[in-house]
Amino acid sequence: MIRLLEMYPDHLNLNGDLANSIVLRKQFEMRGFQVEILKYRPGDELPGEFDFFVIGHGSAAAWSSIESDFKNQIAKLTESLLRSVSGIVIGNGFEATAKALFGIDFQPKPRRSEFAIANVEGQEILGYVNSATDLPLALWHRNVLGTLLHGPVLAKNPVLVDRFIADICHRRGIANRPIEMKNEADQMTDLVERVWSLEKGLASE
Repeated sequence: MIRLLEMYPDHLNLNGDLANSIVLRKQFEMRGFQVEILKYRPGDELPGEFDFFVIGHGSAAAWSSIESDFKNQIAKLTESLLRSVSGIVIGNGFEATAKALFGIDFQPKPRRSEFAIANVEGQEILGYVNSATDLPLALWHRNVLGTLLHGPVLAKNPVLVDRFIADICHRRGIANRPIEMKNEADQMTDLVERVWSLEKGLASE
């Protein structure tokens, strides 16, 4: 069973960021794996074992309401990082974890709000940025991706999905599998290519 963990689903999903776990679940299921989505809410016990976590973007009020609980959990997430657990942190979720998970500081800068293409480890990643920090648009550290690109980044960037699946399978010591639902996979690929064509043009304007 592949276990995907959504952190603070009622607070940190301002731009549909938790759809990343849905995309990853679907891709695993298309390869014949069983998947469980776990949800962590303030006051819960953080699961002892999970394969992937997502921390999304939230409003100032949402962060204020979970601040104390989040501080208690970030150390446990850092321990998960050392166990090579995979994850994605998005928008101000990236800001909140930059020091603990990535070991970097950041400074304010004029707000940038536009479609953008990030280049991380030689790979282009497409999305929408709305940020007033100098954090990189995307950054890998171990198996965790920090990004300022909002929303369901994995839906637009299947190369990231492939990497997460490969990393999770490697960590678990299980064989990766080819996609079984070929027709559906082809339809998804065609849709992603059309999104890329439209949004890449906007990012280049």
